[in-house]
Amino acid sequence: MRSARRDLLKLQKDRSDEIKSNARELKSLGARYRSDLSELIGASGMRQLRSIRKNRSTMTRSQRTRLINRVLEDEGIDRARLRRLQRAYSDRARLLLPHGDFTNVRPPKLPGGCEPWVTYTAPYAGYFWAYQWTRTSNVDVPDLSRYLDTATGHIGSSMNTRISGAGDDDSLVADYYTGLNVWHTAQTTGPLEVYLAFEFKTSSYSGKVKDEFGISFAVWQQWAAANFLALESQSQFDKQESRMLVKIDTAWGDDKDWSDYAEKPRDIHYYFFRTAATFEQGTPVLLEAGITTHNWFDADDESVTLNEDVDLRLDRIMVRSCPADIIL
Repeated sequence: MRSARRDLLKLQKDRSDEIKSNARELKSLGARYRSDLSELIGASGMRQLRSIRKNRSTMTRSQRTRLINRVLEDEGIDRARLRRLQRAYSDRARLLLPHGDFTNVRPPKLPGGCEPWVTYTAPYAGYFWAYQWTRTSNVDVPDLSRYLDTATGHIGSSMNTRISGAGDDDSLVADYYTGLNVWHTAQTTGPLEVYLAFEFKTSSYSGKVKDEFGISFAVWQQWAAANFLALESQSQFDKQESRMLVKIDTAWGDDKDWSDYAEKPRDIHYYFFRTAATFEQGTPVLLEAGITTHNWFDADDESVTLNEDVDLRLDRIMVRSCPADIIL
């Protein structure tokens, strides 16, 4: 177990490094957007906009909007080009954000027989959790909490992230992982097929974006996924994920709010996985069913509030070994 936990911590560190790398790329992309925006509007226009931003507390929103529109008209700014610049930034940002994939809800039909299914239910043998977040100075400290109980199978996490005092170039990325695990002995040499069954208690996500200045933008994402990990004592592992919910959107100088849920309460959904790795017959393998929740936003003069609550129960883990010579 100590060896498995060490390997799990290393995998989580690799994931955290990947998230931070994506965050750096997104920040760089945002800096290039602001540079292109300054070039489009020009030095004179930017000085006037900075003056409006500096004095915005003394103006109503409609007054700020009229002044900004007047600056754009006086400087002869091509609004269509401005919209193209904004759309290009949104499209590039979406490519850097994790979407997750839907996996098959049914196992594939194989040209041979697999071993019988082995089912594990609560209480589970162990657990693992980890989280990380980074933010700019104006962003509030995120409110994160987890659900994790080996006796009942309770699993998941909630995230509340926000920036209440909008400013220049604000961003946050937060990631929470919770997992429940069991030890399984491979029944025959070959890959593993696995079903993870989760009962949904709550799977809500909501948010609100408010424009604080005329030429403002916000890009955000709420995301959750079911994870499967198979890890054996020689550090061979196979990790996969299947999304449960994803919300990616943008706002350009306007307000937005939303509230929804991924699945209905009490629904049980099955997520199917098949490992690429092969495990030898008789090998002890740590199987982990996990949930990842993720929030990210990048905003300029927009206030942002994101709420995500993924509260689940791991109903069962079903696993079987398949002959190594079976090809899909």
